[in-house]
Amino acid sequence: MLACWVEDPFGDYFKKHFARLPDYIWIGEDGIKIFGSQLWDTSLGLEALLTCQLTDEIGPTLMKGHDCLNKSQVGDNPSGDFRSMYRHICKGPWILSDRDQGWKISDYTAEGLMCCVLLSVMPTEIVGEKIETKRLCDAINVLLSLQSKNGDISGWEPTGTSKWLELLNPSELFEDVFIEQHALHQQ
Repeated sequence: MLACWVEDPFGDYFKKHFARLPDYIWIGEDGIKIFGSQLWDTSLGLEALLTCQLTDEIGPTLMKGHDCLNKSQVGDNPSGDFRSMYRHICKGPWILSDRDQGWKISDYTAEGLMCCVLLSVMPTEIVGEKIETKRLCDAINVLLSLQSKNGDISGWEPTGTSKWLELLNPSELFEDVFIEQHALHQQ
C-alpha cells in the first residue's frame, strides 16, 4: 500500500489497498487492533524508513516504532518448570501476534533485533532510549537455540521432534508442518 501511495496517492491501486484497511486495522474496546503480524510490519516499515535517510523529518515515527519494538519483546520465560511441559525458552524473542500469545518466530526475532541494532546507533533524542544490551543478547540466545545441526534456524522451535507426530496432522494442505524440518536456506 505504501509503495502504491508513493507512486500515486490518488491512484486506483492505492484506493484498492486503502479500502481493505478495516480488514487489518480496527478499534477494539481496549484500543487499536492490528491483525497478525504487528512486529513484522513495524520492523520492515522501520527498515524502509531508515533507508530513506530522512531522520529529522520522521523522528517521531522512528521513536514510536522503537517504543513498539521495546514493548513487544518477550521479557521472561514461561512461569514454573516450563521445560517439563515441553516448552522452549521464550525470553528475548519477538512474537507472531502479541506478548500474551507468546509464539516466538525466528524471522520476527531476527528482524526485531536488526531494527534495534540499527536504531541503537542513532541519537536517543530521535529514537528514544536504547534497548539494553542484555535484552539484545537474549534475542540472540533464542536464535542460536533454534539453530539446527545443518546450520538452519528453525521457525519457532528446535528441530528434532519425532516424525510420527506428523501422522496427527489432519491437513494435506499443511503437510509436514507439525514438526520443524531441517532445511538449509540458500541465498
